Amino acid sequence: MTPSTPFIVRRESGVDYVTLHRPGVRNALDDTVITALTQWADATVQDGMLAFLDKRASEWLKDNGS
Repeated sequence: MTPSTPFIVRRESGVDYVTLHRPGVRNALDDTVITALTQWADATVQDGMLAFLDKRASEWLKDNGS
């Protein structure tokens, strides 16, 4: 992940866990974030995966110090 990446994707057992990562703006959605999520979703579908976006805070993110 780079500092400008608006979200983090973690793939585990065939499931992508997407966590918004914009604490400075309280994870607000803007055109940039929506475009990035759309690109991720398009790529996910092409990989044959199903997707679910969960708005809850991820414990693994806190545990990894991110």
